[in-house]
Amino acid sequence: MLGTVQTTETVHAALREVVDRAARQRLAAHDFAGLTPAALAALRRPRKLA
Repeated sequence: MLGTVQTTETVHAALREVVDRAARQRLAAHDFAGLTPAALAALRRPRKLA
């Protein structure tokens, strides 16, 4: 399931899965109310770097 061979690899992979799942849950809990089409367009606009 995790694609590991050794016990240490398995433990690390399992912990990584738990951390990743928690991060996705936190992200999914956001409402992103300010992420409007206009705000997205502004974020995608090229900027000049000084």
